[in-house]
Amino acid sequence: MNLSNFVVYITSLLWLNLTDAKIGYFWHITDLHYDPFHNSQELHKGCRHNRGSNEHSHRNGRHRDHTCDSSWPLIQSAAALMAERHPDTLEFVLWTGDILSSSMEHLSEEVKLEAVKNVTELLSRTFSSQFVFPALGHNDPPPSKKLVEMWMQWLPTEALQTFETGGYYTIEQSHSRLRIVVLNSVLWAGGAARTDGPHRGRAQWEWLEQVLSKARRRNEMVYLVAHAGPGVEERHNAGSSSAAGGGELTPTANGRLVHVIRAFSDVIAGQFYGHRHADTFRLIYSEG
Repeated sequence: MNLSNFVVYITSLLWLNLTDAKIGYFWHITDLHYDPFHNSQELHKGCRHNRGSNEHSHRNGRHRDHTCDSSWPLIQSAAALMAERHPDTLEFVLWTGDILSSSMEHLSEEVKLEAVKNVTELLSRTFSSQFVFPALGHNDPPPSKKLVEMWMQWLPTEALQTFETGGYYTIEQSHSRLRIVVLNSVLWAGGAARTDGPHRGRAQWEWLEQVLSKARRRNEMVYLVAHAGPGVEERHNAGSSSAAGGGELTPTANGRLVHVIRAFSDVIAGQFYGHRHADTFRLIYSEG
């Protein structure tokens, strides 16, 4: 999926520390869709074609146009802005996947991992005093030891263990009684459900309910974080197999996630997702 509305979607958000009524800040970065081949001879692979005769007129510029995936200078520019603007009270960074352009889909894992490494190093320099909590998108490499090595600077050993096996983990912010739960939505999407996803997807459900139950016993508040969240994509036919295979949750997974969110609504204080390339929010009502 190319970026049809936002080349880079970045939002600064607030959280309230209920213990001492302190307001803190964090960045939410998602769907960078980094295209390392921005200046190659095959620019169209990272762009969604426009209709009309002026199709390629603006695509050779430094940042290309809004129908194209992100160039490296554009990502560097966004990082520089965040470095200038984040306040002293910045707590952490959420990074919710689709790091890479969909045009890289058929390239080797080595090339993909090198591109992820480039972005990881940029964020590490940008947020040298904060932890970055990444979630995997459907355009990203699957969990691996190489990703563990890249992200071990941000994640503790316990989190790295579940990340390497399933791409999900939890982080405890003990000073604020906040628990961040990062899910691998790819395991619940259409493509994964038809291949190697079922076993690991079931394990993630069991793990999620255990983590939320423990958080309830410990009187913690939880942020759920993932690439794709509940609901449907407004701009596409979400019922089609292509939409489900493109990162959307399957109807079964969507229903179960909504059920879990309702069941633990007393624990879940916030949810943060990417994937849909739109600055929106959604409400989940109680049943009845």
